[in-house]
Amino acid sequence: MDFENASAAQKAPEDNPTKSRKGRLPSSLANIISTSRASHAKWVESGLTLSWTTPAEFEQKVIKLDEAEIAKSESKTKRSPIANELTQLNNLIDGKVGNLKGNLIGKFGHRDASSHYSRFGIERKGKAYLMPRGSDERKRALDMLVTAFDEYEMPNTEYGKDFWVDINTRYNALIENSSNSAGLISQKVAEKNILIEEILMTMNSLISLTKANFPRTWQSELRAWGFQKEKY
Repeated sequence: MDFENASAAQKAPEDNPTKSRKGRLPSSLANIISTSRASHAKWVESGLTLSWTTPAEFEQKVIKLDEAEIAKSESKTKRSPIANELTQLNNLIDGKVGNLKGNLIGKFGHRDASSHYSRFGIERKGKAYLMPRGSDERKRALDMLVTAFDEYEMPNTEYGKDFWVDINTRYNALIENSSNSAGLISQKVAEKNILIEEILMTMNSLISLTKANFPRTWQSELRAWGFQKEKY
């Protein structure tokens, strides 16, 4: 081997821990978990060591990854009924805006009613007067609507103050629950991505360690460690 090639062979590994051995590293979450479990068992059996982490630390990361994925799935399952209920409530709101406008027409007359719509959260969209569609805008509109019932001393008809106070309470609760669920899902995704990166970095190091310790038989050794490209 000439000096140039020898120097190249001694270069430090790439900064990206998953790049140099990506052909032998799994990509799907299921394969990452199954391969990491197999490689952990073989690592414990082999007695080989890495200076920066241990088999016990590696095992804990695998367990946490599994738990993070379960928690994320559970959060999505809980969020689905909230989204469905919010859709139904939005449809109810849209359907009853006409009754609200009717109440205002009854109090102020056809000519002047529209000038008061904005105080009740109703805004003009083209030629129509509607509730805002965005969740934040609709939340503010419903808050305004409830306050306006008292300010204008509106009669408490079938679709009067009590009806809209209940709608507002339910809407605010659903928006808060939906936001909490979305935040939890985002948190679990972030935690999962960090764990995946650390687990792949460890497995990449184990591949290098196996090659260094078994220069002639490393291919069969990697299979014993669970690193089988054809499986993923």
